[in-house]
Amino acid sequence: MGAPGTDQTDNTAHSRPTWKYPGRHVLRVFIAAFAAVGALYATVWLYEFPHRCDMRRIDTVYMDFHMALHDKDYDSAYSCMSPEYRQAHSLAQFKERFGEMGERWLALEPGRYLRVRGRAARLHPGSDHWPMSGPIYEFVKVGDDWYLTGNYELSVD
Repeated sequence: MGAPGTDQTDNTAHSRPTWKYPGRHVLRVFIAAFAAVGALYATVWLYEFPHRCDMRRIDTVYMDFHMALHDKDYDSAYSCMSPEYRQAHSLAQFKERFGEMGERWLALEPGRYLRVRGRAARLHPGSDHWPMSGPIYEFVKVGDDWYLTGNYELSVD
């Protein structure tokens, strides 16, 4: 037997493990883990949400540009170009460079290649599977809007 005034008993013959409810400690650990996961989720969301919005805006600008060229609506297509491009090139110069490309510009595919880095982006409207042949267009963000820069490269893989 234990010392007088203590709850210690000698249960050596029939000892069973006694489980004590950890109580507040487990609750604190659970709350801390839940808060950490919530903070991580919020951080990822705060990063991804604007990024996804930018991607949708770029897709929209490209689709508007592609359709305008296809329909030979050069004023609308020209408005998709960056302010810097429009300042350096007239509508007539734009028509000369891009006017006959309407049929050759690729339609935007669901698996398109699009990379956004800060205020610049590159888009290959076709599939992002290799080999990736065709044009890769450059975009720039001015204020809250995305525009084509007029620069593109042809990838022949």
